[in-house]
Amino acid sequence: MEIELVTGLTDYLRYDELRTAFAQFEFSGDLYSGHGKIKKQSSGRCKFAAVQITIQNTKPNYANIFNWEVTEAQIPMYFFDRILTTIKSIISEHPDRGHFKIAVVNGESHAVDSDCLSYEIATLKAMANLIGFDLENYCI
Repeated sequence: MEIELVTGLTDYLRYDELRTAFAQFEFSGDLYSGHGKIKKQSSGRCKFAAVQITIQNTKPNYANIFNWEVTEAQIPMYFFDRILTTIKSIISEHPDRGHFKIAVVNGESHAVDSDCLSYEIATLKAMANLIGFDLENYCI
């Protein structure tokens, strides 16, 4: 199942490279954690978002489980869908894609500078960090 995000930047953000790296990553039963953050300050519109995600392979015992363990002050619920859609897109080609326990466990936001694209980028960076994939050169 192919899930595409419509941001106008999906080619620039290199979803394909991260999906491929994630699909090839072999998860043990351990808990993996990744942190992603974007903090871009300029004279125009700034960007800010931070996301920490944990993933555990639960195969063969459970189907996908998703936990939202952050408060509204950490990450407003408004960004829930963008974060979840980004995660689903990245795990879509992994052989064990139906057997993950995924949790958003920490995050940060800014009342003015946080937006959906910022959370998409921060989530991409968190997923890349989780598997040791260098995504820094690909993102805004």
